[in-house]
Amino acid sequence: MLRIVLYIILISNSVLNCFGQGYRLVDVQKVSIYGVNFDDNELSVIEQKIGKPATINKEFDEEMQIFRISYGYDSLNLEFTELKGKTYLDYIEILSPKHKLHVEDKIICVGDHKDKLEKIFPLAFENFEKSETPVNIKKDVLKVYMKYDTGSEWVFYGKIVFKIKNNIIVSMYVVYSAEF
Repeated sequence: MLRIVLYIILISNSVLNCFGQGYRLVDVQKVSIYGVNFDDNELSVIEQKIGKPATINKEFDEEMQIFRISYGYDSLNLEFTELKGKTYLDYIEILSPKHKLHVEDKIICVGDHKDKLEKIFPLAFENFEKSETPVNIKKDVLKVYMKYDTGSEWVFYGKIVFKIKNNIIVSMYVVYSAEF
């Protein structure tokens, strides 16, 4: 019983520490596009829901000994890593308002105003920063972090990144796996 109480206290402290740093906890299973929740990132499931991509590029990374696969759709790109026969989604790049991102029962689109994001992710704006990362995004980037609970500690799992120009979202990135 004492172990359970200590475990709950440790988890609570971890969560409060995350909130204190401006992190926004987002359930990965509540992030989707076209009804595909990318926690289940099998390529066949994605093709069934979204359709066949206009372009598919697959190249082998000699240094990492993995395949990198990119799916190009109309103003939507998906980047995958294939490792030991399994495929993992690295990130989604959304460049058009016709591709709606569903996050915790809210819909966010390219073209939405920054105010909408402030209402959904108020803690993220406490740590608003100008950055050149990730994925070669230039400046005025709002970072919203997702965390994944592995038990007794919180580890980085992925993030949502909104590129903002003139207070308007011009592109969105959802990064699922750690960068190699």
